[in-house]
Amino acid sequence: MSFFTHFFGVSWQQMQAKVRYRILILTLLPILLTLVSLVFITIYWNISYTGKQLFMKVKADLSVAENTLQQVQVRQEKQLERVVTSWTFQNDFRPLFSGKELSGEVSYRASIDAFLLEQKKQLNLDYLRLVSVAEAAADPDLRQILPKLDGLLPYSGLMVLPPERLARIDPELAITASIPIVATLRAQSPVKTVEERGLLSRSLLPVPDMEGKVAWYLDGGILFNRDTRIVDHIRDLVYDKGTLPERSIGTVTIFLDNIRISTNVPLHFYPTGNETLGRALGSLVSEEVKDKVLTQGEQWVDRAFVFNDWFISAYAPLKDVRGQRVGMIYTGFSESPFIHNYLLNIIELGTILMLVLLVSGLLVYRGAYSLLQPIERIHHVVQAVQSGRNIRIGALGLDRDNELSNLAEQFDSMLDLLQRRNAQIQAAAEQLEMKVEERTRSLQDKTLELQRNVALLNETRQQLVTNEKLTALGELTAGIAHEINNPTAVILGNMELLRYELGDNAEVVKEEIDLVIQQVGRISTIIRSLLQYSRPGEFNAPLE
Repeated sequence: MSFFTHFFGVSWQQMQAKVRYRILILTLLPILLTLVSLVFITIYWNISYTGKQLFMKVKADLSVAENTLQQVQVRQEKQLERVVTSWTFQNDFRPLFSGKELSGEVSYRASIDAFLLEQKKQLNLDYLRLVSVAEAAADPDLRQILPKLDGLLPYSGLMVLPPERLARIDPELAITASIPIVATLRAQSPVKTVEERGLLSRSLLPVPDMEGKVAWYLDGGILFNRDTRIVDHIRDLVYDKGTLPERSIGTVTIFLDNIRISTNVPLHFYPTGNETLGRALGSLVSEEVKDKVLTQGEQWVDRAFVFNDWFISAYAPLKDVRGQRVGMIYTGFSESPFIHNYLLNIIELGTILMLVLLVSGLLVYRGAYSLLQPIERIHHVVQAVQSGRNIRIGALGLDRDNELSNLAEQFDSMLDLLQRRNAQIQAAAEQLEMKVEERTRSLQDKTLELQRNVALLNETRQQLVTNEKLTALGELTAGIAHEINNPTAVILGNMELLRYELGDNAEVVKEEIDLVIQQVGRISTIIRSLLQYSRPGEFNAPLE
């Protein structure tokens, strides 16, 4: 027994055969198709428009992150300008910018270094130093920035430095920059175990002397390695409370090449809250993202595997002061809460639609009950009549103008008429049976007489057939004999002519010519015998 039969009590074929079920199906089918279409349209809209909105949001988040990163560099320039224009810098260290050699220059440098150290802490910079023109010209890293300076205006950009150059700026930078590399799923295998290079946001501000000529440069910046301030600031800016569903987290990352050097992507995430344990520093970006962003230089706006989960992600390349791609900036949020909410919405919508369909079915069934009950009664009467019972539909309790009432009345009339016709047919059948018996006896006598006549007829027919065969054989034999006589006569004539033409030479083949003439004579004798046999009235003549 199928599930359908067990659940509804009837099979699908039986349900299709019952009028009430067919009426119910035909009534509910438009409602069902409408609800199913609504479900699929809703799913399509969710997939198309919600997905597009998620990608639009993460792309907008990426733009905010890029602008924030640019604002960090602008803020660095402003900070350097405030340092240079400060009262302490302009007055206490003015002799240092006179352009003349000072006997106490070393003490001045020590004082200004102490002042810059204090300013570095106040401005939350990772380093801040004063560099002379000669020192800047000798520094290979600063030489990349010097051509980009426009007069006394500052310039900022990204720069990647190896550990020895970081130590030349500040030994602490080389120590801070070191990050162990972690093997990551869906990423290339790491070629080294530790990333020692540092990614700097570096600003350089020319400092003029008393005559307005550039004598010094104020060099300051931020090391992105292990720095969480910028990524957390961007995260708090674009993924504030209420911007993402519950249990979803927003993350921001700065990459050096394909390595996360500044991130708030958690190592572990607890779905019950926002508690995280550690950050995924040193982990690698997926291979497909690296190929598109770092290799091809294009943005990535799509779902991507981030460390240990799928995120709606956006990546953009970062370029250094030389215009070369040195890293990436990333923003994204976890995908699973959106999928969970999406599936929950689909389940809720499906449940509501099933309830609507159920209620609609009950209402349709109740509304059609007055129609289905008379149909059911008519169906039972039809089954009873088929089983041999003599019952009628009778009154259905409906108006006389009702179609079902007229149908029942006509059906009862047809049953009455059918009953009378059956009685007449039964009486006629009994009379017919008596007549058949009488005719059967007469037919048996006629049959015996006919059998005797048939036997005599068969015997006569056999004799006629034999005579016909003999006549046909005689005609055939005469025709064959006539046809054979012609060529034998030709052969005999030609042999006589051949003997005459050869003359004396005929003696050489005389034996063969006589043999041919002899055989032609035999053929003529056989033909004459056949002709004699085939002549009518001469079958008893002797054969020669």
